[in-house]
Amino acid sequence: MSSDFEKTCHLELPPEVDILQNGRRRVTRRFEVGKNGNIDDIIYAAYGDADPAVITSCTTGYSNLRLITQKVQPTQPTKPPILIQVFETLTSAWVPEIDDVDATDANGLRGVTRVLIALPETAYSAYAVGTDIFDGLTLSARKIEKTDGFWRMTLAYGAAGVTSRTTSTSNNGALSTITIESQNGVPTPPSGYTLVGTQVVNELGFETTRYTFAKGTGQVSYQENTSNNGALSTVSIRYIAVPATLGTVGTN
Repeated sequence: MSSDFEKTCHLELPPEVDILQNGRRRVTRRFEVGKNGNIDDIIYAAYGDADPAVITSCTTGYSNLRLITQKVQPTQPTKPPILIQVFETLTSAWVPEIDDVDATDANGLRGVTRVLIALPETAYSAYAVGTDIFDGLTLSARKIEKTDGFWRMTLAYGAAGVTSRTTSTSNNGALSTITIESQNGVPTPPSGYTLVGTQVVNELGFETTRYTFAKGTGQVSYQENTSNNGALSTVSIRYIAVPATLGTVGTN
């Protein structure tokens, strides 16, 4: 702890200690800022810095405390403000920050959401989407919140399977399309159908893919575009099989 800090602050209350998951600790320290203290100089400690204080009554488990929050709390006009600093146990290993959320959707597919926390710059390549397995489930989505004091990683695991299936017809019944939404796996194409499109969907952290299959004749999709400041207009029409009347120029 710097000499400037000691000259301008003193510990107002004993530290508040919370026991978190996996043996982690949260220590909240409150300091009374002296009349000659420059608050800006004091509170701009670097996030992620180690806790400079020592808990004399019990030191086990407090060696990896890092600064994650700091603020100045006003008090009564006749009393000095209070500097609040919060430290939490952080290491270079990913550990759960909160309880896992285990849920089952309407199709009977199970999913688990995990929230892990670690020091900044902790490697996370082992948590690869589509590869990492947890409790028999495959990782379908990963999100990382990066701050100066810590990194928080949210992982969504899900079982492989079909989450929804819809069928539609067009072109007076000549064209049939089936859209299958699948999680952690590519569905088997329906007999006689051709894959004409895919779309990745992410809802509530669970990533799924919609596969659209088509069979028959008629337009699968129609799209108009303009470019060159509106001077050029193009039309893209998709077919399973190009009608003979269109010829072969400009088709794909």
